[in-house]
Amino acid sequence: SSGINAEYGGAMKAEADKVKDVPIRYYRNTTRGGLMRARTAAAKFATGDIMVYLDSHCEVLPGWLEPLIEPIYRDRTAVTCPIIDTIEWDTMNLLSGKAPMSAIGSFNVLLNYNWYPIPRVEQERRRREHGSHWQISPIRSPAMAGGLFAINREYFHELGEYDTQMNVWGGENTEISLRIWTCGGSLLFTPCSKVGHVFRHGYPYDFQGDHFETVLFNYKRVAKVWMDDDEEFYYKLRPMARNKDVGSVSARSAIRRNLQCRPYEWYVDEIAPNLVMEKDLLHYGQMHSVGYDHYCVDHLGNEMKGHGLSIGTYPCHNPDSAIDNQFMMITNDGIFRTIDRCLSVNHQGVLTLVHCYDYDESELKFKYNVQEKTIVHVQSGRCVDAGPKSMVTSLSVTPCTGEERQQWTFTYNKIH
Repeated sequence: SSGINAEYGGAMKAEADKVKDVPIRYYRNTTRGGLMRARTAAAKFATGDIMVYLDSHCEVLPGWLEPLIEPIYRDRTAVTCPIIDTIEWDTMNLLSGKAPMSAIGSFNVLLNYNWYPIPRVEQERRRREHGSHWQISPIRSPAMAGGLFAINREYFHELGEYDTQMNVWGGENTEISLRIWTCGGSLLFTPCSKVGHVFRHGYPYDFQGDHFETVLFNYKRVAKVWMDDDEEFYYKLRPMARNKDVGSVSARSAIRRNLQCRPYEWYVDEIAPNLVMEKDLLHYGQMHSVGYDHYCVDHLGNEMKGHGLSIGTYPCHNPDSAIDNQFMMITNDGIFRTIDRCLSVNHQGVLTLVHCYDYDESELKFKYNVQEKTIVHVQSGRCVDAGPKSMVTSLSVTPCTGEERQQWTFTYNKIH
């Protein structure tokens, strides 16, 4: 046993006891177990029908609870998340907007969590099913951020709780989100439930070792259990994970079999429009410039900064390292993309980063000529051009000339 005091009588309990109208039981692990083990232990003490998990650095807003648990009352396999408002870490000011919820949560092929626009098909479903009240109706989300959610207590246990072989923090939200959707449940954001959360700069705790290595350990456990054939795709993105020992995942794989969960491909096709699978790619990996030796296409950190930003070129990273910024893909359908964004061409002919769904796909179509090593923007008939110098902050499409600065090679190419 990790050791849990029957009831901890410390300073925090003294503060909790000031809330006289809410009965509180307070338990404390006697050894540090990390988020996954702590939450699983807490679930074994819970007795109510519904459990609500909140990070400690949260503050609930009036009326937060009823809309959070109402969908679970209607469907015990629904898992709900509140809308997360920002509490500024340095001032404790609460930033709470009144605009309708505009984002869903998902993860990318690196298994990192991000926010994405609500897909048009989901907005149409909400309008169809909820009429004039659609803007306050629950939103289907591919994944949860992880710190704040409600779940039926019995369903949590039936679903397999958490993977308690994961360490400290990281990846548990991806794992439980995949498990909820593929094993018969649903994950919903509830617009009328609002909770403030302190978004801290850095972590006030250590990761019992290197942060990156701890999270990589957890992510590999997710990939081995849930990604099917795309486990190999994950190793192409994270080559340092391939030989990493993460222990046995047989118990987690048995849960997946026993629950008769759907395949990862179903999740990508039906639930997470931002994701792409390796089978859907023609050319991918680092995109090397022929004209400028040792230079690669790089999104320069612009990928998640906003809509319509550019990509450029940068000295090629070591292919055995994290190459996130330089991992480029052209799909079977001719979509040219980074890990989290797709590429379009603006009116000035500059390649810009846009979201990968709910856009006119004709603007996003590119074709790579393996023999000529050129990437042609189908709509304009122009070629992706590195420009007049080796390192640039934007790439354009220009009339095709066959010059080496318009030639590119990819790490992986699917042979027909």
